[in-house]
Amino acid sequence: MSTTLIGPNLSRTPRDTSLTCAPIDNWCSKEVQTEWEGLLEQSKNLTALFQSPAWFSSLNVSSRDSEPRLLGWKTATGPLLGAVPIARGEQTLDFYVKTRMLWQSRLNAVQVLGGQPLLPEDDTTYDAVFSAIELTFPNYDCLWLPMVSTDSFCWKYLNTSRHIQE
Repeated sequence: MSTTLIGPNLSRTPRDTSLTCAPIDNWCSKEVQTEWEGLLEQSKNLTALFQSPAWFSSLNVSSRDSEPRLLGWKTATGPLLGAVPIARGEQTLDFYVKTRMLWQSRLNAVQVLGGQPLLPEDDTTYDAVFSAIELTFPNYDCLWLPMVSTDSFCWKYLNTSRHIQE
């Protein structure tokens, strides 16, 4: 497992315009929660608890920095095909030599809760989601994806995607 930080320069449009990734304001509706729970049941992510509606709801109540957002991957009238729960906050980047901390940098971070998005495993979907994150949170220093498994599609995408590298 590894933590991944990505810079914010990710603007591009998705290739498939019938599907969209956008914030879901009615995330607490029974319909959205049922579809979201269905995505969690299919997930192989060991930290899926942090992507659950219950966890997201508790952050929504207790968050001091900003309101968490749920990005949904879906067609205009169809069911939820993917979900990306996101929270914004401060992340520190510590610089150590052996046991001595030399410097600490504070970063305005956007965190993908649970590390790996609950999404279909294809480049087009991930391209659209990372573009939507940039549009939803235009001013951030890094995107924080804690504990992404090195054998996951997400890890491979982050390391090979032209969209991320541009």
